[in-house]
Amino acid sequence: MSVVDIKQHDSDSVSRYVVAIKVFIEQKPRAFEFSLADRSNYSYPMLVGHNLLRGIAIVDVSQSYTLDKPTKEYIARTLNK
Repeated sequence: MSVVDIKQHDSDSVSRYVVAIKVFIEQKPRAFEFSLADRSNYSYPMLVGHNLLRGIAIVDVSQSYTLDKPTKEYIARTLNK
């Protein structure tokens, strides 16, 4: 686990831990690094930015939920590979 300094727009920088998380995109597992922050007061527990999607996906902001959510069984099988 590593630590990064995140620059805030109107305040001092904040140190955050960075963890590797396996994310499923089109039912394929991919490992990405995320910095940890308390998002309990926000609508979304995780933010996915353009850097994560670069070279993997094209985003059409006029559509949402275009892929089916993988089943728990599929995820369990994939994680055990």
